[in-house]
Amino acid sequence: MYVNNFVNCLSAAAASGNFSIQLQSLNCSPNITLTLVATGTTAGMAPDEIALNAVTQFNTILIQNSAEYLSPKFSSQVPQAAWRVICTDHIITFFSESQFRLTISDNDTGASLVATHDPLLVTYTDLDSLVALMNIGASLTEAQKLLLIQQVSGLIVSYTNNLIVQAGYVQSFVGYYQKSFFLTLGNPIQSFDMPRVAPPGLNFGYLWWDFVIFLYQWNLNPITGQLDFMNSQNLLNIMEPSSLQNQIKISYVAGEYHIPAQVLLVAVQLIKAIINDPIGVKSLKTGSFSVSYKDRSGIQAALALLDSYRL
Repeated sequence: MYVNNFVNCLSAAAASGNFSIQLQSLNCSPNITLTLVATGTTAGMAPDEIALNAVTQFNTILIQNSAEYLSPKFSSQVPQAAWRVICTDHIITFFSESQFRLTISDNDTGASLVATHDPLLVTYTDLDSLVALMNIGASLTEAQKLLLIQQVSGLIVSYTNNLIVQAGYVQSFVGYYQKSFFLTLGNPIQSFDMPRVAPPGLNFGYLWWDFVIFLYQWNLNPITGQLDFMNSQNLLNIMEPSSLQNQIKISYVAGEYHIPAQVLLVAVQLIKAIINDPIGVKSLKTGSFSVSYKDRSGIQAALALLDSYRL
């Protein structure tokens, strides 16, 4: 089990100041509440600058509080109150194997910060620039912009089954002497943690098994997500990580360093389709009431451009 939550920086700061994020673990022992403070946010900072500035400080605070995520836990173990903080453009991803609550507890910078379960793939700046180019023809309030950004981001994430941005994932496998594991929850793979292995039926001895897998070399194809291992030493009688019924657990980071231009373009096309043609209706008849739909609505056509991102 793992959780990704997001803080989205949608507009630049209007004043110099600080903002705070509160993380509260819910199923750990002990549970903790941790406040991460981002300082030095100045007027005129772009949304991606705000996010990167915050992530650098947040990771330092996690390390100082021994709350930095390091390795996956087995299902028989209580998850740690530990987080990994990752940045993609204006989006800050918080990953943990624990269930946790994320809130923006303070913000005096004037920047628009939004905490969500799915990443918001468009900023207000992106929207304003591209709306003018695409001649959407509607004057949008800040509240309407946020609603539309949330709607189209949700559509893209749901259609592609892909968070697009960098996020954390954990996959579990059962050993049957396979030489490869396929990490399929996100793409492309950016990094992975040392896999953890446990023999069947044992709830102890994990440290030994962590040591054992250090005796193997792990090689990753970041595009296909294929993770292979090979013996890197000459000792005899060392059980392979994928020996029959072994439990193998791998945590990793996957996603794009930057939101692709194609995704941004589709997001704005979706906004235009929602405003101008929300349900793709072709015709309405009164009397014996009937309705017919277009073969492919603007929403469907825009989403189809993202087929290469579908997982």
